[in-house]
Amino acid sequence: MPTTADVIIIGGGVIGCSVAYHLARAGVNVTVIERTGIASGASGVAAGMLTAVPEHVQKGPQYELAVASLKLFPDTLKAVHEASGIDPEYIQAGTMRVAFTEEEEAALKANLPNVKSVIEADWVPGDDLRQTEPLLSSEIRGAVYTPGERQVRSARLTQAYAQAAGHHRARYQIGQMVIGLTWQGNRVTGVRLGDGSHLSSDHVVIAAGPWSGFLTEDLGVTIPVRPVRGQILSIHRMPRPLTMCIYHNHEYLTPKVDGTVLVGATYEEAGFDLRVTTQAVHDLLGFVPRLVPELADAQVTELRVGLRPGSPDDAPMLGPVPGWEGLSVATGHFRSGILLSPITGLLIAESITQGTTSMPLEPFSLARFG
Repeated sequence: MPTTADVIIIGGGVIGCSVAYHLARAGVNVTVIERTGIASGASGVAAGMLTAVPEHVQKGPQYELAVASLKLFPDTLKAVHEASGIDPEYIQAGTMRVAFTEEEEAALKANLPNVKSVIEADWVPGDDLRQTEPLLSSEIRGAVYTPGERQVRSARLTQAYAQAAGHHRARYQIGQMVIGLTWQGNRVTGVRLGDGSHLSSDHVVIAAGPWSGFLTEDLGVTIPVRPVRGQILSIHRMPRPLTMCIYHNHEYLTPKVDGTVLVGATYEEAGFDLRVTTQAVHDLLGFVPRLVPELADAQVTELRVGLRPGSPDDAPMLGPVPGWEGLSVATGHFRSGILLSPITGLLIAESITQGTTSMPLEPFSLARFG
């Protein structure tokens, strides 16, 4: 069987496309296999906030990974924008984490020192908030304000990675389903496709989100990834109603430059069910006017659902698969796939091309699950 690529990447989401970009830029012959379309899953649904605060405020390997990825964003996005011609809309928006009650205010203030250890932050009373965001509800007592936080348009970022990888000669097979791997001894040699054909390669990277675990069953390898459904809706109102991202607990409003506001998101252990549900729509729409009363008359333009790849500890699974040669995994990013895409692409590319990485992958190895 002739070699079809140096590396086959399974999955055309933001992680697979970032890995493809970093490998192709290094001169590696890359083929990406995607069963539906680029950014057709969670990567096309994500709101695109880039913050180390809500997921990684506790210092440790995942926090360090997030900080390293944030540092990579400016240069990485400049390069993929130039190579692809696609603007990922990387903008500084700032974030307000708001409180409606005394208890919420006390909790946010108690956590403020931790947030300040990560990023510039301060407590801002409600009246001062409304000087900046005049449409915010008068019931909001105040917020932790982090002015330096940024965001991207997630689908555009994923497409930019993909097009930039193509600029560096990566190839794509869209509409193909990988149903398993091929191997000799303990070395993976390629993939089996749904049409009965095989493609061979020197290395395979599994970046198939919550579907990743199905691909290693024949090897006797468990990738403990699960789908976590997230439903999100888009509303539109001009003139642009907000300039900053607004959080309340796990709910958020994320304004985009065209007047769209993303409203999200649910966190549902619903398996591989991709339905948009009436309960989720009710819940999402219910808190919009509570945060910004004037958005009660905004136009609902889209309802979307995606399946985030969760892991047992909600940290990603990265790097070589223990016991196997020619096989790596890059999945389990949960709610941080967009945020961690630059560092994931870089580290997986380093691991494959150099055998060493600029940050340790051991904390994210599959081996941690025994």
